[in-house]
Amino acid sequence: MGTRYKVVFDVSKTAAGVSTPIIQVRFGTNGNISDASLLSFTFNPQTAAIDIGRWELNVTFRTIGGGTSAVIQGVAGVYHSLSTTGLQNVPTKVVITTSGGFNSNPPNSIIGVSVNGGTLAVWTVSLVQAQLENLT
Repeated sequence: MGTRYKVVFDVSKTAAGVSTPIIQVRFGTNGNISDASLLSFTFNPQTAAIDIGRWELNVTFRTIGGGTSAVIQGVAGVYHSLSTTGLQNVPTKVVITTSGGFNSNPPNSIIGVSVNGGTLAVWTVSLVQAQLENLT
């Protein structure tokens, strides 16, 4: 309990794509989008403007264990250059969510993030940093 996972990544977008970006925290043994989505962060729709920004995601394991006893809670935010256009129609956006119960015990489990910029989004990600702390 108290294990923390943090991901930070930058995004530059073109004027294409005005749909809703979604970030999901996944947990399983595959290390890809077939793993279970435990947290889903849905942000405001983008606007048709070129922009750059930084997304931050912090996840904490509130409980661990087998069956459905493990629970994680997360907070994600986006900070971008434009005040009301581009990646979001607000200067910053923060989303908080808590998972349902899951099994955190399978051997070789992987925690990861998938990002969907939305329909027709043209994003470039040039920096990704991930950190896992306080393994128990």
